[in-house]
Amino acid sequence: MKQIRIPSNINYKQLFSKIEGKDTYIKELIDATYVVLSFLYPSKKYLKATIGFEGFKSINNVEINKITRNRFGKVKRLLMGQDSHSSEVILIENTKYQPGIKSMSYKLNDELFLNPGERWVVLGSNAEKRLLRYEKEGIEKYEDFKSTYQFLFDKYESDITIDSKVLNYVTTLKSLLLDRVDKFDGDKFEMTNRVNDTIKDMNSKIRSIQKKSFRTSVSKSNHRLNSVVTTLYRELRYYLRINGNRLVEVDLKSSQPYVLGSILTDSFFTGGISNDFSLTSIYPQLYNQLNYIVSKSTTDITSLIGNSLYNNKEGYPKYFMSGTLDNCNEIQSYRNLPFNEGFYSHLNNTCLNGDYELRKVKNDVMLILNLKNLMKRDKIVLIQQFKKHFPNINLFIESLNNLKSFKAAVAILLQRSESYLFLRVGCKAVNERLPDVPFMTIHDSILIEEQYSEVVTPILKQSLNLVTGIEPGVIVKVIQDPMDTIEIDIEEIWGYLKIKN
Repeated sequence: MKQIRIPSNINYKQLFSKIEGKDTYIKELIDATYVVLSFLYPSKKYLKATIGFEGFKSINNVEINKITRNRFGKVKRLLMGQDSHSSEVILIENTKYQPGIKSMSYKLNDELFLNPGERWVVLGSNAEKRLLRYEKEGIEKYEDFKSTYQFLFDKYESDITIDSKVLNYVTTLKSLLLDRVDKFDGDKFEMTNRVNDTIKDMNSKIRSIQKKSFRTSVSKSNHRLNSVVTTLYRELRYYLRINGNRLVEVDLKSSQPYVLGSILTDSFFTGGISNDFSLTSIYPQLYNQLNYIVSKSTTDITSLIGNSLYNNKEGYPKYFMSGTLDNCNEIQSYRNLPFNEGFYSHLNNTCLNGDYELRKVKNDVMLILNLKNLMKRDKIVLIQQFKKHFPNINLFIESLNNLKSFKAAVAILLQRSESYLFLRVGCKAVNERLPDVPFMTIHDSILIEEQYSEVVTPILKQSLNLVTGIEPGVIVKVIQDPMDTIEIDIEEIWGYLKIKN
């Protein structure tokens, strides 16, 4: 029997007393209500997924009606009745709905959302079958999506280990961090807990690797391959081994700016579903949203994107959706930037007179791509210089980042595109050329035995260039012994722990 979790702080006897009809109908409607409430239970996973949407969760009418036997409308009327709860209606509806882009979304009232309590209920057999069928279909869809990455999962069946010397490093690190706590003027108890939690997390990941429990998965949101290795602290990568050998990192240089250049083509924005590297295939909801905006008047655009869109500037979004990118000087100028050499230093020299350290430039480039607040963007020199050189690309970024129906649209778009290019194109080409050579990936880099690095580099370059038309920069990084840089590591980790929420 399947149990589902629902809020306990609801007077269910009073709520269900309003249902009239045959006993079987009443039982089915009660089960349907339980299912809807379980979907909206504010678990940790739920809260994380709805950050930026004020806790509202999208529910697809078609899908929920399959589970509730077309009773979602009746459930809504029950939960949105004025006397459904002691304080206010149980269910709050956000009616901003756009077909193919955003389903209507819902949340529990504020009292229940903040303090739902916890109750577990058992569904009737028919409701249970429908819910299990829905869950099975979801698993099958995910497995089908995940199968594209199976060749990368298979690599984790190789002889991957972690050198036992890692434990000495972690012990030393803990001792030095606790020395910092002793000299700390603030809350020593809190900082001790933060240090211990960090070390505990490191040791947990080390044990997982020792047990060969890599927990591989692919994110449905950003399409990145995740594992214990991708979340391993950077300092600990030095101790990873394949076939007992040390590893190097083959890294895609300036990955996010490079991917941005890669998508600025007619084929990406106007290509159909048959084109794997297209907006339609990689981010269909965003494609639908942009097409929807194109079809609307300036007033409608303003209401959708608010102050983020400079409507007096010709070009967005029709400029990107009308098949004119390949002949645009601004676009070609960006695509011709030296991604294969020194993108950040070039940007520093051309936009900032060479006045900044490269770390600062890299950080500010990420702000170009991801910072949403327009007033803050106006105060960052590199963003303003970028805006002068690439006004329409900047406009495109700002507009997407302020779309009300999406959370971090540019970040998700670039991460999905990067995942396609690096994993499904670049790493797939490496696997086809070197099928028996094990390696691991960390988003935009490959961890591999040093003897293969010089072979991998040209494979990555050629395969990516073939798809994007832009020569990428690929660099082989020797992973430094962290015991040689432990004082620097301490500074970085301590600084992070002090600002950690």
